[in-house]
Amino acid sequence: MGDYTEKLNTLLSELGTSTQSVIQIEEAAPNLWLIALDNFDSAIALRLDSETGTITFSCELGRPREEVRALVYETLLTYNALAELHGGVRMGLREPGGSVIQEFDIALSRLDLFLMRHVLEDFSNKAAAWEDIIESSEPAEVQTKLTETGWAGLRV
Repeated sequence: MGDYTEKLNTLLSELGTSTQSVIQIEEAAPNLWLIALDNFDSAIALRLDSETGTITFSCELGRPREEVRALVYETLLTYNALAELHGGVRMGLREPGGSVIQEFDIALSRLDLFLMRHVLEDFSNKAAAWEDIIESSEPAEVQTKLTETGWAGLRV
């Protein structure tokens, strides 16, 4: 069990010292780290399942406005149904009517510094694009943003 924690600590240490976009990495609790990036306002949380060695990346993206909530929820459900096409990123709600969260799981055994950097950057890019969609106030604005190619799926 401790081997997973030690491996992730080593990887995060290497990531922090070798990646310009990483502003800060903080161990917030046992098996929970927060990563601040220069291109994304929210922290990205990494949770380690010390039994399986699975890391879950997650971040909160905001709460859709009432005017577009149904459209955003429908889009999130469609996105989840097509998770295989974009590498397994999934969307959910923190609670009914609450903030949207984005999550992604990967086995720690698959990660090296290069792949960790790639996953983190793609995850944050997708989160920033979804955050922009979720903050939209008009259905037409949401539709326009959904047709842009910049938020296409994460590939790992």
